[in-house]
Amino acid sequence: MNRLVRLVGPTLLLLAAGIGLVIPATIALTPAQETVVAGQYVEVGAVTPSGGWLGDLGEAFGGWPWTWPAAIADGSRGPARLKQIGDTTVDLQQVQVRGPLRPQLELGPLVRTRAAEQLLDPREGPAARDRAVRSVTDAFRDWYIWATVLLVAMTVGLVTLVISVRIWAVLARASRSHAHLTVGEVWHRHSRRLRVAVLVTLVGTLVAWLGVGALATRDAGSGMEGVRSLRDLVGAAPVTLARAGPPVEGYTGAVIGDSRASRLGGPLVADPGPDDVACDRSSDSLAAQLDLLLPQDRVRNLACPSATVDRGLLHSQYRDGRTVPPQVARLLGMRDLRFVVVMIGPNDLAWSDFLRYCYGFAECDDRFAEAQFDYRLAKFDRDYGDLLAALAALPGKPQVVVVTSYDVFALDADCADTQVEGRPGLDADSLALLADRNAQFNDVLAAGARAYGFTVATPHLATLCQPGDPEVGRDLQGLEDPYPFHPTGIGMVRLAATVLAAIDPPETTR
Repeated sequence: MNRLVRLVGPTLLLLAAGIGLVIPATIALTPAQETVVAGQYVEVGAVTPSGGWLGDLGEAFGGWPWTWPAAIADGSRGPARLKQIGDTTVDLQQVQVRGPLRPQLELGPLVRTRAAEQLLDPREGPAARDRAVRSVTDAFRDWYIWATVLLVAMTVGLVTLVISVRIWAVLARASRSHAHLTVGEVWHRHSRRLRVAVLVTLVGTLVAWLGVGALATRDAGSGMEGVRSLRDLVGAAPVTLARAGPPVEGYTGAVIGDSRASRLGGPLVADPGPDDVACDRSSDSLAAQLDLLLPQDRVRNLACPSATVDRGLLHSQYRDGRTVPPQVARLLGMRDLRFVVVMIGPNDLAWSDFLRYCYGFAECDDRFAEAQFDYRLAKFDRDYGDLLAALAALPGKPQVVVVTSYDVFALDADCADTQVEGRPGLDADSLALLADRNAQFNDVLAAGARAYGFTVATPHLATLCQPGDPEVGRDLQGLEDPYPFHPTGIGMVRLAATVLAAIDPPETTR
């Protein structure tokens, strides 16, 4: 029995290493394959194992290596994944796959194409969807072929390493006993056992790989039969906007966004129109400040409080009894635009929910809040991709400057603005959590903007709990002010200076 263990044990361990290490490493290291789906650039690959290769494989298989065949037989599945324009990921629930090999689609910059519109056409849609699914399937097949080549190479490397260590160990043991052996003699003595180990590891790992590949191909193909639109497949839809209102001349810049850009709390603009009143557009808004800083330009303020990408920028917004036209649709009516500044996002995440939660509970990093944040961020990323595509299609190709979100508190903040009577308030842990989530949000903003070649402006305003300038006051409104966490007048000046530095001079603008 002991002899059988000595003969078979190392071979089984080597096979376990081949399956448990090489397969996850292959999935992680094989690069995604580029393809075009309905005119959109997409990369097709696989979800990178996380939480450690063995742990991820064990989780995927329901207890690898002993129970994964039963888990697959029972129908244990996991979703394929979509990596969106701003680097967040969402699960494609209609594509459920058994095993550790889960396809992943990475969406590139969205463009409006005839091919994308065909997906929605009653006559051309079915054939267009078939072509889209075929493109993804073919790209995944190419990825799998390259992955197989890498898997074989890595398995051979692993086996070679183990054999080399085995021979070295025998030689070292012989040297300690004053025996004189050569590598050739060691190989001759153990060649049969080593050949069996090599053959079992190579064949076993390849068979396991072919098995998970067959499951992934079959399940992914079955799941994609339910695809009915480009959004179902890659999370995007064709962006179609019509001009709102008559053509507008005389402006070379525009600001779109939410209450931070409109400067909620400032004095109303002179001679306001109905939309200006509904949107509380201030005379010291971001657009107004840029207008002062750029004497050769006129900058129009289209921002509106409570605006989101979906309701405010790409579609109309109902505000104070008035329907405000989509801000991007207003841009379509503006001729000779040189730049567009975009300040958007916290309303899409309902950021105030997370603030209230952290003010109200001693611990606000529970799984429910984390799941809510991840879900909202992923949805924002999807809508943000539509916005970026619409901005990229603006006539004249103006420079687009995306403004990231500023931090409200420093990590060590402790003052009246971090406390609410009768509530725990913000401590070091909750401040770190909010800063981390703001950083994640900014990563999405920046990644999406750079994917389209847009400019990113990162403002650095003085945070709350820092002493304000005695002459001009603080950059941000505090809890006792009418609109907490929004820029003050001086804060808007600093914000405008950051944006100004990002705007190209007229002679270099695209």
